[in-house]
Amino acid sequence: MRSLAASWRVPLAGSLAGLAVVVLAAANPLSFFEIAELKALDAQFTLRGPREPQSPIVLVTIDEDSFDGLNLAWPWPRAVHAKFLDIVGRGGPVAIGMDILFTEPSSRGPADDAALGAAVDRVHDRIVLAAALTTVGDASFVKQALNPPIPEIRGRAAFGSADYDSDADAFVRPHARGASVFALSEKGATSAAASWLANRENAADLIGGVNLQGKDRYLKMTLADLSLTAQINDSLKAGRAVLSELGGVNDLHKSDVEQAGFAVLKAPDIPSILVETAFISNPEEELRLRSTAYQNKVAEAIFVGIKRYFVKNPPLARDRVALN
Repeated sequence: MRSLAASWRVPLAGSLAGLAVVVLAAANPLSFFEIAELKALDAQFTLRGPREPQSPIVLVTIDEDSFDGLNLAWPWPRAVHAKFLDIVGRGGPVAIGMDILFTEPSSRGPADDAALGAAVDRVHDRIVLAAALTTVGDASFVKQALNPPIPEIRGRAAFGSADYDSDADAFVRPHARGASVFALSEKGATSAAASWLANRENAADLIGGVNLQGKDRYLKMTLADLSLTAQINDSLKAGRAVLSELGGVNDLHKSDVEQAGFAVLKAPDIPSILVETAFISNPEEELRLRSTAYQNKVAEAIFVGIKRYFVKNPPLARDRVALN
């Protein structure tokens, strides 16, 4: 009898699992099967394990330091991109991907396009340029067209579409999840101080309680940099308090406050944090974010965290810390 009972357990468990699958699929068929497929793919990547690239991969990005260093407005002269390609080409890379669109002639004239075209031609057998996928149409028809780089630039080089739906946080599949809190990075503070002073030559305002009016430019820069460093420390404290509260509402994407040079974090005289409540590319989290009850929980957690920070770190009156 014991053997007979055991033989029924597997079919019974399978039936119950199958019933659960049917119920879930009926409740939200598209979401369920999509998640099931993606989780299966995640499992395959996990079983396979990481693989080292056959050749070293180097990413060259255009960031705030690039703009600060060149002191040029976007779009940059295409001759600048040409110099970059020549520098990269001398390193003998196996392949070069350039994710900048050159679908229109340069506003600086044909010579600018010719300079980049010549640089592209020197590495034409190793470079792939970006093309833009455009969609036009109405309710009755939809037409897509791939707009390649202009002939003066692409020459004999290959090109491919730069339009694709990227996964959140560079994950292979869209299952990045959890809340994150960001504060300004030390590197971002230095560029922020320089930018702040460049935009306010008279610098009559107070920064973090420091009056910069009438002071030497180098002293202003030092004081502004110190003020932003103090702002970062306060922001990290506030961020940790908020992150702690968010952990009771949702999973945390990272267990500590992250730091980056986001422009929204560069207020010079107040703690600033950026809160990412969830990943909308994750189907489960997107569904949760649409819930009013969940939105209220997230808002309450952020509020409590900020309140906790100010209870432990009450702000001083400005007239007590201002330096004349």
